[in-house]
Amino acid sequence: KLIVDLLKEKGKFFAEADHEVLPVEGGVNVIFDVREGPTVRVEDVLFVGNEHIEGDELRKYMKTQPTFLYIVRSGYFNRDDMLEDMERIQTYYRGQGFLDARAFVEDLRFNAEKDRVTIVVRVVEGDRYRVREIRVKGTTLFTPETIKRGLASGEGSFFSGKAVDDDLNSIQKLYMDRGYILTRVRFQQVIAGGEEHAIDLVFTIEEGVKVTIEKIRFEGNVKTRDDVIRRDLSIFPGDPFSAESMDESKARLGRRGYYKDLRVSFDPGTAPDRRDLVVRV
Repeated sequence: KLIVDLLKEKGKFFAEADHEVLPVEGGVNVIFDVREGPTVRVEDVLFVGNEHIEGDELRKYMKTQPTFLYIVRSGYFNRDDMLEDMERIQTYYRGQGFLDARAFVEDLRFNAEKDRVTIVVRVVEGDRYRVREIRVKGTTLFTPETIKRGLASGEGSFFSGKAVDDDLNSIQKLYMDRGYILTRVRFQQVIAGGEEHAIDLVFTIEEGVKVTIEKIRFEGNVKTRDDVIRRDLSIFPGDPFSAESMDESKARLGRRGYYKDLRVSFDPGTAPDRRDLVVRV
């Protein structure tokens, strides 16, 4: 099976292998009979049932791609990749609000030589879900209405996975700007009772404590002295951490030509509400 699996990874879809064990003096000989068959490349990927999303858009999310003549080793047909592609297509559809969407391979059309295949993918889109209500739980620093005003998701609009990701980041940044770097935001989608093809979005916030910066350390700085970078920071020891101030500092250092890719992390301080700010440049 291992030999066949390795061959199929290289496009040998029809590969077969048998073995025979022959006793010899002092042990046995194992003889493998391997029949590779042709190397199968993908001629095309066709979609059926995709009424709302074009096939060209769906192909972007697939690892399985048609062969291009100028790329010598592209386009191998691999069943495992293809099955993963079906999951990717379903995930993409569900991120567009088609929460019941399914995708599966309906047909494999081989040419006469068995070295080219056209894959036919059947998409069952299902209904597109709208957001009935957005609820925010666990917040004390802000009112739920304040948080909801900054969300990309909207009540009455189609559900969007990208909008929810943006909302999670937006809520996180809102708290980080106030020094709550330990805040955790969870998201849940709940089927709306009494209404077809609608869901409620529930954002649950664990605020944590407001964190003060105790020390600021630099790592990876080889271009200038630490105090030169420190002068361009908008945040100082004793201040609450602010994502907005950190963004300003990154932009200022970028304009000066020192470092354009600053990354920050936090090390534990001397108390639960204190952290050392580590700036990696």
